[in-house]
This record gives sequence, structure tokens and C-alpha cells, in this order.
Amino acid sequence: MDLANKYLGAREVTGVLITHSHADHFAGILGVVTVADVDSGKVPVLAPEHFVDEALNENVLAGNVMNRRATYMYGNLLKPSPTGIVTTGLGAALSMGTTGFIVPTVNICNSGEVHTIDGVEIEFQMTPGTEAPAEFVFYLPKFKALCMSEITSHHLHNVYTLRGAQVRDALAWSQQINESIELFGARLEIQFACHHWPIWGRVEALEYLSKQRDLYKFIHDQTLRLANKGFTKEEIAERVQLPEALGGEFYNRGYYGSLHHNTRAVYVKYLGYFDGNPSTLYALPQSESASAYVEYMGGVDAIMVRIKKDFLAGKYRWVAEVLNHVVMHNVELVEPRALLADTLEQLGYQSESAPWRNFFLCGALELRHGLPESSKYAASEGIAQGMPLKNLFQLMAVRLMPSKCEQLSLHINLQMTDSSSQWLLSIENSVLNAYENKQSATPTATLKSDTLSIKRMFFGLTSAVTLVQEDKLSVDGDLQALAVLGELFDAFPRRFPIVTPRVGDEAAMK
Repeated sequence: MDLANKYLGAREVTGVLITHSHADHFAGILGVVTVADVDSGKVPVLAPEHFVDEALNENVLAGNVMNRRATYMYGNLLKPSPTGIVTTGLGAALSMGTTGFIVPTVNICNSGEVHTIDGVEIEFQMTPGTEAPAEFVFYLPKFKALCMSEITSHHLHNVYTLRGAQVRDALAWSQQINESIELFGARLEIQFACHHWPIWGRVEALEYLSKQRDLYKFIHDQTLRLANKGFTKEEIAERVQLPEALGGEFYNRGYYGSLHHNTRAVYVKYLGYFDGNPSTLYALPQSESASAYVEYMGGVDAIMVRIKKDFLAGKYRWVAEVLNHVVMHNVELVEPRALLADTLEQLGYQSESAPWRNFFLCGALELRHGLPESSKYAASEGIAQGMPLKNLFQLMAVRLMPSKCEQLSLHINLQMTDSSSQWLLSIENSVLNAYENKQSATPTATLKSDTLSIKRMFFGLTSAVTLVQEDKLSVDGDLQALAVLGELFDAFPRRFPIVTPRVGDEAAMK
């Protein structure tokens, strides 16, 4: 905002368009508007239908594991250098600022909707289930400019993102780009998007859009062609190659997503992770199979003699596969860890995809230096303020530890003092359910407080004792229920190991 105001002239924010449900497109909203301005109606916030659920389900319910993997994908822990992080593929680096959330005031639900904000007419096209579960693109008639959000960019995008997320629909992605061409192609002069640079000129923009469309359709079609011949996702990934008409374009190269993992994603979208071979249906977990592999290969010393030759021969993919077994068998062995780190480093240097490079180099970093300093995962104040209660209770259910509540029956009435909202929290059968506009006739306890205080308490940003002392919370019934409730939920370490064994795997359900 400071940069824009300095060079374009100072101006107020009179509206916010959230194009889709990924955090880099909504979590900075408190940097440009205040909650008060949105609540008062001064600044409208427009977002695609189902944005709230999709944004919070993806970025909160699986938020900790996704954030941990994102440190690998975006190379947060690597230093910028020729042997470290170069880019994220999508941009120079990932923002490390604070995050926030505001519920939109206007939901865009249909293609063809037109809204005017501050005198600017905006025409919307819905593109759900493509690059994001909830997304739209929009056209500005006055400027003959089409914003493709993140449906198009100057690289091959991720049909499946390595940080972890739902597999995307490559066919729908292609079809939505084609719909954009049909809706706006005859009217546009400029094509731009949320990442990368614009394209000026109708001819140039339409050629770009057409080849981005065909890029995703080619990956979709050829993956299924080979799947229908019986090839597995790994075999398909080795066989599919882009034709020169597509692969020869700079903006179709795998600088972000890769052809190799996108073909596997299409396979999983249609057929799931199982390849149909019964030998892989009930495989041992990695920590157990690793020791068996090492024993069958003749032990660590025998493996190291052979694998060093393969390393010198440049067989890095095979070396990484074998040494992963050794490290998972005994993480304390220095020589295998060091050679695996060298191997991952070489794979990283050879990667066209920046996320691939970052994953390999971050793996090497963990092997050499161990885990970085960690803390417990918790949502930020900004997320807590904006998150609806429904989504908060979904997150609490994910954190519930079965062993702590196996014989427990707990019913807590929640009554909001700043609204007519009421909720019933129920824990039975080691499952937490939340029911809106419902109360128990015989509750374990009844809590009365304002909505924000309730959210801050359940997020761990404040305590029940503190709220009672501040006269922000009253409790009727069993006071011990709150103490019991606080002991039922798991805490997630932000920096769990990825390329070394997970300590305590056997206690995962305890």
C-alpha cells in the first residue's frame, strides 16, 4: 500500500476483491482495511461463493501439516543464493507477515454478475473447483482488462500442490479458461492475474490463454489415456511429455508445478492413491519397512559400499530411495545421513521446478542440521477474530484426543451475550459435535460470554479464569467441565520431522 500510494498517488481503499480461497490472496486483508470499516459497510468485501468454508477448511483444519510442508515447498529456511533458494516458482519469496481473516460482505454466486464499486463496473465469472475450490475471475469493461485470478500464470501451475491440498480438476481448469475466452475474448485488450506480469494485445492474450487451456487438458487427457491402458501413476509420470507447441512456451514450463507430479495428481483425482496391485494394498508403514529393507540388503555397511558407486554414477533418484530406508532404520548413523543430504542436494540442483528444488534442499538441511526451533501451532489473533464459530468447532474436533475422552459424556451450552447465537458442544463416542441453535436440557455446564471471548478462549489466546476475572464469562453448572475440556485437545508441533523418523508414531491415537 505504501508503494502504491507513493508512486500512484494516495487513495482510499473503497472495496476489496478476494479472488479465491488461498491464504496468499486473503490473509493480508487487515493490511488494507479495518474490521470496523467492513462491519460499517464503508468498504465492501467481495468473494466467491463458499469462500469462507473453503478458505478455513484448507488453511486451518489441515493448517499445521500444510504449513510445515510449505516451509519445504517455499524454501523459507533456505538462504537466497545459487546453492539455496532462488525463487518459489510462483514469486520471489513467501511473505512471512501476520495473517488475518474477514468474512466477506458480498458473495459472488453466478457467472455474469455485475457489481459496481467506486464507479468501476466489474463483471464476474465463477471458476470453482479449478486452481482453488472457491474462485472467480473478473472483467473490467471500462479498461478492456481481464483478470484471470490464479487460473493462468506464466508457468505450469499445480494440479496438486506439494504443500498438500485437495487435488484439483485439470479438466475443469481447462474448461474454465475456455469459458473465459468465449465470454471475454472478443472484448479484452489486456490480460492480467494475481501473480506475474500482464499481457497486452488481444491476439497475444488469446494465444496465451489458448495454450494455457490446452496445457491442462493435455495433461488430463494423456494421463487418462495411459491409465486406461493399465499404467500406474508412477509409470504415467515417466511417459507423458508435452508437445513442442505447448512445452516450448515459456509460460507453460514447469517452474512451479511439474508435469511429473501433475500427471500423478490427475490419476489420484480419478482413481485414488491405490494402484490396483494387491501387494501395495496393505503395505507396512515406512518406519517398519525400512529396517526390513536394510536387513534384506545385507545391512548398512553392505548398502553403503554399493550406494556410493551409484552416487558417483549420478543415480540420485535410486540413491535417495535406498538411503531413505537406512535413515529411517537408524537416524543416528552419520555417514548415510550425510550422503542422503548430498543426494537430495544434487536432485535439487537439477530441478526445473522451484518447489521441487526447495523440497530437496530443505530435506538436505534437515538431515545436516536437524529440526529448527519449534513452537506449538496456534491460529493468529486475526484468524480468531474473523473465523465463524462453526469453523472453530470443526478445528476443535480435529484436535480431540480419543484416549482422553473414551468414557466421557460432556454437553456444554454456549450462549453469546452479544447476539442471539446459541451452540451446544457435545463430546460422546470420542467425537466432538457442535450444534447451532440448540441447547441441552441437562447440560454439564452453561457458558455465557461474547463471541470474540469464546473464540479467543477456545483458541488458547486467553483462559477461562482470565475471562471470569474480567467479567467476560459466567459459568453455570460443573465448573470442572472447563478444566476437563482443556485437557482433551492435542497440540501440534510446528516443526515436525519430514526426512527423519517421527518420534512417537506408535502413540498417534493416544
